Amino acid sequence: MKKAILAALLALMVLLQAAAAVEGEMFYCIWMELDAFDPIVDEGANVTMQGRIAAGGPIERIEAELYDLRKLEVEKTWIWTAEENGEASEVSLDDVRRGLFRGVKPGEKSLRVTARGEGRDFELCERQMYFCGSPDQIGNISSDCVFECPYQRGVLWNDNNSYTSWGPSSAEDLLTVTLPEGVSAEGFQVQWGRKPENLLLRCYDAAGALLLETRAGEFFPILAWYDLPAEARSFTLRCPGSIIEELLVFEQGRTPEMAQRWKPTPEKWDLMLVSTHQDDELLFFGGALAWYAAAGREVGVVYMANCGALRYKEALHGLWSQGLKNYPVFTGLRDGHRESRKVALDDWGGEEYVIGLLVEDIRHYKPEVVLTHDFNGEYGHKQHIATAYAVSKAVEAAADPERYPDSAARYGVWNPKKLYIHLWGENKITMDWSREVPGFGGLTGMEVSRRGYDQHRSQQQYVHYSLGYRYPNVEFGLYHTAVGPDVSGGDFFENID
Repeated sequence: MKKAILAALLALMVLLQAAAAVEGEMFYCIWMELDAFDPIVDEGANVTMQGRIAAGGPIERIEAELYDLRKLEVEKTWIWTAEENGEASEVSLDDVRRGLFRGVKPGEKSLRVTARGEGRDFELCERQMYFCGSPDQIGNISSDCVFECPYQRGVLWNDNNSYTSWGPSSAEDLLTVTLPEGVSAEGFQVQWGRKPENLLLRCYDAAGALLLETRAGEFFPILAWYDLPAEARSFTLRCPGSIIEELLVFEQGRTPEMAQRWKPTPEKWDLMLVSTHQDDELLFFGGALAWYAAAGREVGVVYMANCGALRYKEALHGLWSQGLKNYPVFTGLRDGHRESRKVALDDWGGEEYVIGLLVEDIRHYKPEVVLTHDFNGEYGHKQHIATAYAVSKAVEAAADPERYPDSAARYGVWNPKKLYIHLWGENKITMDWSREVPGFGGLTGMEVSRRGYDQHRSQQQYVHYSLGYRYPNVEFGLYHTAVGPDVSGGDFFENID
């Protein structure tokens, strides 16, 4: 009931804003009224989607896209244009339903609807849908499991909403999950809002006999995957001090690719991308992550600022959609707008401290190529400027055994073969993200990176992906090289075996 009331209030707010805009002729607006929508579609059933797309004037174009979250590719697209259908300020969602949802394959999808009018683009809808069907469909069986824990108020932390959660009140509290009869689970994924002080997982068979007992190791991702024995009928988690924001259980042999099984960060990287915030790695560097990961390179991301747990989760979704499987480095420095580079560096602990952190990362992961921000901070963000400055100094210092001797003793020294700076005006290189990325169903590097940025849902109201075009995410400069200048261009790894 609360969800229904909230949805109605949000819809009313959109309508009032749109009406005010039309009546006052202050600005043009396109909005979507979703009267009925069922995200779960039974096998052979029709999609339930009723309502309309309306505007304060003529609509030029509507595009609805169904994206397969298992295959990471666009499955179907439906396009409406005024040129083909005549001028209109309202389009029924029944037209969208009929044009988009015929012959959809089973599995988990993402529905995205956008519109254009008066030369402006409007994001109208992005929702996940699940189409039941053949045995290879997505195997999320969480709703069929029985969850038992102290102080449980519904399964609020198992509702695909990171704002609802559960945490034990004492070290003895247990979360018990019983699997549905006759179904074997491959494993489960936990989204941790706060990591436990100690984690103990126990799995039991139908007779209650202990099958597996395991404790957490050093590697502890925010989105963590845990395997279950095929014979398991239940499992318990003892996780004092933790917060569980989401727990999803998947059936044996039917786990989707989007269930993230992160690998520990490898000891050797080919490409290190140093990004200030969670989302900069896609906004300003285009298809770099997807392209080089698809090419078989070890690609790693270092995030400087801590933008919060939600942004961390969005970053993981975004990186996974680019084909990355190695867990990134979250440096955890304070986020915020500062008045100068010096103040930004001081806020992070001082120039020497920040450079030392990056020197340690470079020596630890030994990247062949390092990639980072514009010295001018793209749109002038002082933390971007601080990152670019510190990376340039760290690449130089990492090769000197006299600088930062502690990390030199631990990892040895390292001289990356190349450092590229976004928008650097010398030794320019232009990347081609219009090429199709192998393994992504025909999507280009730019399209794949846009898909990744779509995972940063909390940022959609602030920054549109087109920001990457204002500060072109194809233009870089070779700031440092140990292998000579680029000649052919278009490849960060030119002159590197």
